[in-house]
Amino acid sequence: MSRSPRAPAGAPASSAAEQYELDQVRAGEYQVTLANTDGALDPLNTSGPWAGRIMAYQPYRKRAQWPPTRNLLTQVVATGGDLGGYNTGPLDTSGAGQDVFSSTDPSGGGQILADGTAWQGGRVLSFQVPSGSNTPEWIFGTLQTGVIPGQTYTLQVQVRDTTASTSLQVQPFFGWYTAVGGPSALPSSYTYGTSATLTGGTTAAWTQVTLTATAPANAAAMVVGIAPAATAAATCTMQADGLQLEKGATATTWTPPRGCGTRCTGDSWSDGRPAGTSTAPTARSSQSAWTPSRCCPKSNCPMR
Repeated sequence: MSRSPRAPAGAPASSAAEQYELDQVRAGEYQVTLANTDGALDPLNTSGPWAGRIMAYQPYRKRAQWPPTRNLLTQVVATGGDLGGYNTGPLDTSGAGQDVFSSTDPSGGGQILADGTAWQGGRVLSFQVPSGSNTPEWIFGTLQTGVIPGQTYTLQVQVRDTTASTSLQVQPFFGWYTAVGGPSALPSSYTYGTSATLTGGTTAAWTQVTLTATAPANAAAMVVGIAPAATAAATCTMQADGLQLEKGATATTWTPPRGCGTRCTGDSWSDGRPAGTSTAPTARSSQSAWTPSRCCPKSNCPMR
């Protein structure tokens, strides 16, 4: 369940959304009180991560996974496109699609590809890595999951290089965003994991990479993904499958997440990150302002 990164001060309350006498669906009401012990939600706190963006009747979005699993990612990301309701083909980089972006792939997002040797299922996420690609570029990154400051997370991804006669060094990463000082298209900081060398081949073996990191105290959003660990010597294609992001310091057995339901209130923001990141940022990205839009089932809000 994604919400503002504050623990509720009390149990959420909601009125029945079904009229039991006539067995008809009707409007319900949801109420929740959020703890604000650190003052992050105080509109007068000019050093808070959402300074200048807290106001009366602030809309927000809440996402629920049922039944719950440890995997915080969406179905399409976690399963390489097997679940989630998307067709094979290019990823949607509009900011209202799968929420997976790339700064190495010329398309800005890669594709969902049918593959008979997928790590699980029959599809994978596939990304081009041109010769010369290097950190801080993203082979891919997903910004879908909300962040809790101070929380420890563990990421695991199955990866491989499917271009014969090539070799690619990769590393998992967390990118941490903060709203302090103005929104930026680049994360404020990165945490990288141990690198792995992928030997290319059309049916290359899968390699699992993992990373455990703790979100900074001022984290407002995060991106997780895979980056080059060294300059790519030749153009190649990297595939990813079996992704899992979970709370805690241990990578547990991969579990496909369940379906999600979404509850929106009023107008909301199209993304839970600074605007300008509908494509993955590079070192040359510039700052840009956040822009509001209607609440979208495939988008994130700044308060989750």
